[in-house]
Amino acid sequence: MQRFFIDSQILMNETIQLSSEIAYQCRHVLRYKDQQLIQLIDPTKVIGTARLSFFEKDVFAQIESIERIEETDVQITLIQALIKKDKWEFVLQKSTECGVYQVVPLILQRNVVKWADKEISSKLIRDQKILKEAAEQSERVSIPSLHSPIKIKDLIHFKSDMNFVAYEDENQNQLKHNLKPMKSYSIIIGPEGGFSEEEIKAINDLGFKSVGLGPRILRAETASIIAINTIQIMVEP
Repeated sequence: MQRFFIDSQILMNETIQLSSEIAYQCRHVLRYKDQQLIQLIDPTKVIGTARLSFFEKDVFAQIESIERIEETDVQITLIQALIKKDKWEFVLQKSTECGVYQVVPLILQRNVVKWADKEISSKLIRDQKILKEAAEQSERVSIPSLHSPIKIKDLIHFKSDMNFVAYEDENQNQLKHNLKPMKSYSIIIGPEGGFSEEEIKAINDLGFKSVGLGPRILRAETASIIAINTIQIMVEP
């Protein structure tokens, strides 16, 4: 059943007029008709099962049942160095499906991609839409947070109970062997060009431990998904 996030609170038996964006998707993309069931999720993580009705250009949804579902307590912060657009959007989509809590873009020396200050606002709006659509598709009850790009010195604000940086030259300490049951984890993934030695030292000095993700060298977009999935598998009950 298709899920949509809405901004207003859901109440039993109420009728909600859907936003133009959701209405367009129901009418023209999904090609739903009267009486089709969908699910709506409000900011308090209440899920309402609703029945659609179409009236001229407007689409309404009447709430027939409500429930509250909590996601896992494990919070994973992905600190991803900026990478090419198609790979970046892949990371946003797949990390959301894997259950990431928040995504933080990181500016490093070897970033192939640079975000101009004037572009950041529009890029974040587009990226937030990708997160939202991925959360709806994967039937999550919350949308991951997305932050403005940061530099190494700002990493201190995104530390968790356990903090790691996936480093391609780290062959001894593997992520899966360093995980302990905690509430929150932060993992840094580098850009296509990798980290400089100076960057790794600065990141380590801030309390992020260098770890490997396995015996092979992974692409940046692959490494982020492997890291999130490893944490999920190793620490979730």
